[in-house]
Amino acid sequence: AERMGTLAATNGFSVISGGYCGSMEAVSKGAREAIGTTEASKTAEVIGVTVSTQFKHRVSGNKYLTRTMDAVNLCHRLHLLTAHSRYFVLLPGTMGSLTELLIIWSLSLLGPKTAPKPIILCLRDPWQKLVEDIKDDIDLPLAEMDLLIFVDSVDEAVAIIIEDSEKKE
Repeated sequence: AERMGTLAATNGFSVISGGYCGSMEAVSKGAREAIGTTEASKTAEVIGVTVSTQFKHRVSGNKYLTRTMDAVNLCHRLHLLTAHSRYFVLLPGTMGSLTELLIIWSLSLLGPKTAPKPIILCLRDPWQKLVEDIKDDIDLPLAEMDLLIFVDSVDEAVAIIIEDSEKKE
């Protein structure tokens, strides 16, 4: 997770996450420590979207954030995460990560112009098996699977983002 933040910021991409601990903090740390190490990284930010009303025991986001947005609730948090993101990289996590994947995936299908694309599932295991089981159980068309990219490393995820961003410039 820390390497994801480092690679993103080094290549000039800001990082936005839930802003708390675990993978969110590791990504934030990597990005924060990389800011200023390259010309591209000078404009990168480390943004945390916290929900103080939901997580009362967490008084603030992690110490690596350069900016915090406090969402009203978890739905608003997801809105802020998607509204401020061009790409969505999902690292292995907990039930919150799975929930975010399903919502982002749905938003990408329903509102293709406003949702982050591509959705990159970093570290093929556990995501690929889980998504394939969902696809098989509810009979999703293959076109809906095309929104997801499974990768084996954060290096591969960042390479996809760089290549895609160069096409869009």
